[in-house]
This record gives sequence, C-alpha cells and structure tokens, in this order.
Amino acid sequence: MADTAITLAKFAAVLLVGLHSTVSGEITPKTFRGTEYLIVQAPTEDVRLHWKGADGRAIGTLERLKTILEKDGRTVDMVMNAGIYTNAPAPEGLHVEGGKELVPLNTNDGAGNFYLKPNGVFFIDENDRARVVSTDDYQKLKVVPRLAAQSGPLLLRGGKVHPKFDKASKNKLIRNGVGVDKEGRIWFASVTRTNDNVTSFFDFAELFRSLGCEEALYLDGTISQMEAGSDKPGAVQSVNFVGIFSVSRKKK
Repeated sequence: MADTAITLAKFAAVLLVGLHSTVSGEITPKTFRGTEYLIVQAPTEDVRLHWKGADGRAIGTLERLKTILEKDGRTVDMVMNAGIYTNAPAPEGLHVEGGKELVPLNTNDGAGNFYLKPNGVFFIDENDRARVVSTDDYQKLKVVPRLAAQSGPLLLRGGKVHPKFDKASKNKLIRNGVGVDKEGRIWFASVTRTNDNVTSFFDFAELFRSLGCEEALYLDGTISQMEAGSDKPGAVQSVNFVGIFSVSRKKK
C-alpha cells in the first residue's frame, strides 16, 4: 500500500484490505465482533500527552492540537482524547507531560468508571519504555515518567480481563483505550463514530488481547474521538477535552 494517509474515499476499502503503514507507526481499521475500530500502533518516541498550550489554556480540541503540532513542524499521525476528567475541568487522576506532574496520582474510592478498580496508569518512562500497570503497582514502582495518564478501569492485567466485566453485558458504548504488548509496543484503539457502532467493556478488553496486549487501560466512553492520518472516521462532535494523546514526528 502507498505510504499516504487514509482518505475518506479509501476508508471503506481499507476496512476490507487491512493495514495502512506510516513512517511513525501503523493505522489499521479493524472489525472485531461486529464493532468497527481504528487502531494505531505507535513507537514510544512519537507519543506525547497534552493538556494546556503555551498560553496556559486548555488546548481543548483535537483540531487545535493538530494545528499547534503542525506549526511546530511536526507530521501528525493521530490525536485522541486521553481520559476521564473532572468538572473543573482537570484530569481525574495522574497527568504527567514532558516529565512534569500536573495532577497527582488519585488513589481515592468513588463512583463511575474511573474508580472501577483495579484502575491504572499508562506511562512512558525516561528511557521511552511504555507500560500499563494498576494504580497500586504504579505507587510501588517509584518511576519518573516522561508522560503518564491515569484512568480506569484496567481492561487487561496479566492478559486477564477485568474481573468485574460481564461477557453478556448489554452496556455498549463508544469507547477508547490504550494497551501495551509483550514487545513494549503501544496500541491505541477507538470505536469509530457511527450511530450504532458500540462495544461492551468485555469485548473491548478482548480486542486488545487480540492485538497481542497483556496490559490495557480504558480511557473514556461516549465522547471519545480519534483522528488518524487525514481522516475523521465517523461523525465527530465538538468536545472540549482535557488530556489529549498525539502520535507525531518532526518533518524531514
């Protein structure tokens, strides 16, 4: 296949053909148990986490982040919201970007998906090694990450699906998440935004296991969005996010 971004015109065809390679990583439309996803496998060195711009204000939208990165001379392969946030608005849990901790680890109990324990942390350390671990395990590691995002629940832990997920659950929504496989490769996944395209927690966890991940973390639900290449797959609504992941590289 050509090393160009997936266009809307080619998107349906790519769903049937499979893999699309980029310089930075791989963008793969995938159908799993009847649900359509967009999968991005990214090198750790190309992954960043963002919240506020140079002006101190929240970047907010995927489009604004793309504009900022492109003005900085970067080719953007993916942008995707990074997790659950409070009404403040601020990240619900740990948020580290550029080696700076902006929000501390949240070890509280509470209601909602973030607190469906075990919850966990996705992080990349100073040596560009990626991991997903439980919140309790993260506390014990005493790691100094380059970036970190806390959310919940864990989808996979040691290759096993979260014990509270029900295989027969009818609770199906748009969801996005991140996983790490045995080789330390990062996998981002998001349900493509169509009216009836949704997934359960159990099937979403199984998706990551099908990608070879043993550890995976749920990021967020109904409002989740991913843009990869030049596409906005499915209907994209206007949302002001807090944390946003990017996969990008300096233009040559």
